[in-house]
Amino acid sequence: WEKKSGQVVADEKVTLFGLVLVAGRKMDYKKVGPTARAEAHEIFIQSALVEGELGGRFPFFEQNGKLMAEVEEMENRLRLRGVMVDDQTVFQFYHQRLPDICDRQGLNRVIKEKGDSFLRMNRDDLVNELPDRDRLEQFPKSMVVGDLKLALKYCFEPGTAEDGVTVSLPVDLVGQIDPALFDWPVPGLLVEKVTLLLKGLPKTIRRQLVPIPQTAADLAAGISISQGSLLQALEKAIRKEYRLRVERRDWPDPDALPPHLRTRFEMVDRKGKVLQSGRNLNELSNEARIPAKKQTANRIPDSLRRQWERAPITEWDFGELPGRIPISDQQKKLLGYAYPTLVEEENRTVAIRLVGDREQCCRLTRQGTLALYRRWFPRQFTALKKECRSFLDKKTDWRLLEGLSDRKQFQEELFQFVLVEIFSCRDGLIPNKKNFIQQIETVKESGMYVLANRLLGRVRQVLTERRAALDLIKKHQSTMPSPVAGHDRDFHARLARILPPDFLRTRSEAQIINAIRYCKGLQIRVDRARLDPKKDAAKAAQLTPFLARLRDMESGRRDSSPECTARLAEFTEMIEEFRISLFAPELKTAFPVSAKRLEKKWQELDRACR
Repeated sequence: WEKKSGQVVADEKVTLFGLVLVAGRKMDYKKVGPTARAEAHEIFIQSALVEGELGGRFPFFEQNGKLMAEVEEMENRLRLRGVMVDDQTVFQFYHQRLPDICDRQGLNRVIKEKGDSFLRMNRDDLVNELPDRDRLEQFPKSMVVGDLKLALKYCFEPGTAEDGVTVSLPVDLVGQIDPALFDWPVPGLLVEKVTLLLKGLPKTIRRQLVPIPQTAADLAAGISISQGSLLQALEKAIRKEYRLRVERRDWPDPDALPPHLRTRFEMVDRKGKVLQSGRNLNELSNEARIPAKKQTANRIPDSLRRQWERAPITEWDFGELPGRIPISDQQKKLLGYAYPTLVEEENRTVAIRLVGDREQCCRLTRQGTLALYRRWFPRQFTALKKECRSFLDKKTDWRLLEGLSDRKQFQEELFQFVLVEIFSCRDGLIPNKKNFIQQIETVKESGMYVLANRLLGRVRQVLTERRAALDLIKKHQSTMPSPVAGHDRDFHARLARILPPDFLRTRSEAQIINAIRYCKGLQIRVDRARLDPKKDAAKAAQLTPFLARLRDMESGRRDSSPECTARLAEFTEMIEEFRISLFAPELKTAFPVSAKRLEKKWQELDRACR
């Protein structure tokens, strides 16, 4: 079959007494004879109509193709072959209706005489047995996540990268979606996924849940789909129905499940072009998201800017602002969000602007809010800046900053730290008018100078304790017996974790107060390790399993949800307090802590982040 000419062709060779006169000349095969015409008819039906190589524009053929695609898509959704008839049935359909047609010209002639209605298929011509409607509804074509309606694509080709369910995510909205929602499969695959999860449990637990297929069906019927974490929902259901406790560490690794039970993601731009794809939402490259932030900012409609943006602002004379404003196209398709932001402008005025990135919004709003507070405390702001510039001005003060940053940068970060703590705007959220005014009254009542001096004192104290610990480590480095000489490297790393170079940007006052105690605890540990290194090593061994888990969680963390972040911070703080209880118990811990409590907190963290 030759698609371009629309006919079945053969190579003709002409010879005379064995001498080749013509070699490889193409000819219309049906003209060779009756047998060739019959063969040309079969090739035409198979290649042009069944395999789709007809060419040209034929409405009946386009309609039949769309109907075939619908039935094939139905098979992909159900992960079931045999719904659509085989190629031989399609061949017979055309063969019976076009008994003597061998090429595209003959097809055009028949359609001109009879029309093409007799060549149009209906669903009964293509479907062996129509699937149950309820079953089909368990494989929806889209899913709703908050304000978003996300399209789902299905592929039933085991072994390929596309096998399973693919969700299309607008690249500039990825940050608005909780990855944990995609742990849930579509309803039609839930029982299969639950079955494999149950089969991966330890034998001591699994044998109490037999028969596994029935248990999986019962559990799947009793949990609310897409409500929280799938594993958490299963743990609650098993505890309720079987009086059996399943910990997060008991479950098999979800990545070990067959690919079709793990959601696949396609990050698409506003034109629908696929930028990246994969099965781990958090591992998708940020390179695909950066241009999207610019796109969102560029497409904030002027009408929204006119409605929400204001400048200049000299007092709180505006109403409460929404956290975000949806941006939609003319078809009401959600394109992204605009975030109302308080921005400090070049002439020290404040304006309300719309930006397309949440992180940028928080960063700008933090500075914009402080600029607005400055209008109520102009002299105090100036005096505080002067005080911060003279902080650590003594000749010996440089020692306090060793390994942190240069003095000028430190003084600038100190000024910002004090303001952020005094006016409680670390989160970068716009306060409402009531809270704004209340904050002003609180600062006036307490006295900005008093609050600032307290914070400056905290910073000087933590730097002093850090310096003392650093000096002791250096002394320890030269006096510690050689078998445990590696302790000094651990202690330097400990000190850097207690007080990293960016601590003024990342630590709150409460965390700095804790850091003072942790530095003192490290000093006590260094002194005692020098006298009895074996005892220190024995105590350190109690920490080892928890530190290993923490490192694994921080390096392999996939979940960036608020719950996971909060649990991780709690577990980290608990480890620090456990250090105090082991190496410097005389300092007292901020709350009760033990290995047993740490184990329980780890289980909470594991549940929240998997």
